[in-house]
Amino acid sequence: MRNIYTSTMKKLFTLTTAFVIILLTSWACSSNNDVIVAFKDLPTISQEFINTYYPGVQVKSVLETKTQYEVDLGNGAELDFEKITGEWQEIDDANGIPQGIINTIPKSIRDYLFDNGLLDNKVYELSRTSQGGYMLQLDNGLKLKFDAEGNNVPM
Repeated sequence: MRNIYTSTMKKLFTLTTAFVIILLTSWACSSNNDVIVAFKDLPTISQEFINTYYPGVQVKSVLETKTQYEVDLGNGAELDFEKITGEWQEIDDANGIPQGIINTIPKSIRDYLFDNGLLDNKVYELSRTSQGGYMLQLDNGLKLKFDAEGNNVPM
């Protein structure tokens, strides 16, 4: 009887140990590779974008992920830049995205805002879609999506 008990305990200990090793190995392999980097490590185009549209605003942090750079500014704005090209991908700014940035989006989108009486609304969120379009969120809560040609499409 004692041999069966000892044998069972050894098997249980071995299985538990193996499980713990597998668990720790998978956790270590899947760890987050995000790294905090300096502003100077951003692509030049990203640095120029920030210096142009957010002059004098402190850069609080720059996080490098596998696909992008995430920049937090001292005024609360959050900017995401594509890692390879350095082009902006998403901008969140509770103070309203600077008009200079809005002026860079396609004219057809700005015309849509004008034609629908939305120019007085601040744009709080602006992002590029994977299909080459844009998404905007205005201060009145309205969310708009545009295709690559600048046509408004239902969300």
